[in-house]
Amino acid sequence: MTTKFSPPPPSFSLVHPQLYRSATPPTVSFDFLTSLRLTTVLALGDDLPSKALVSWCEREGVRFVRPPSMKEALEHVLERRNQPCLIMDQSGIYETGVLVGCLRRLERWTLSSILAEYASLAGSRSRGANELVIELFDTDLIVIPPPGRLVPWFFDI
Repeated sequence: MTTKFSPPPPSFSLVHPQLYRSATPPTVSFDFLTSLRLTTVLALGDDLPSKALVSWCEREGVRFVRPPSMKEALEHVLERRNQPCLIMDQSGIYETGVLVGCLRRLERWTLSSILAEYASLAGSRSRGANELVIELFDTDLIVIPPPGRLVPWFFDI
């Protein structure tokens, strides 16, 4: 018996248990995504998703969500019912990096640790403007869900 290998999407990594990030997944990665048992794909940015990705989401019963703002995206990520969740944008770096950076701000990481994580994933494609958005993001804007709806990995200090 042979095992079929399905690679992860480009720029794939684990953010938290049941929270992942990547670039827009190619069709060759769909079996890998199926193994994650996703509930939600959170698509950031202005790029239209591929028809193949939207069809895969429909076939697998995965909600495809395009939040109108970073605030709504963060609040979506913090809701237990939306996990497991894949955060994605065209490159897996820019909008996704900002969202994860703002999430780290909510988690009270130091700014130097947040920017180091961003730079390690963005490499030479790091953008100073994105780092500034992360630094200046007002965490008080985010409505944290009540304990019964909050993801288990988030601890509000």
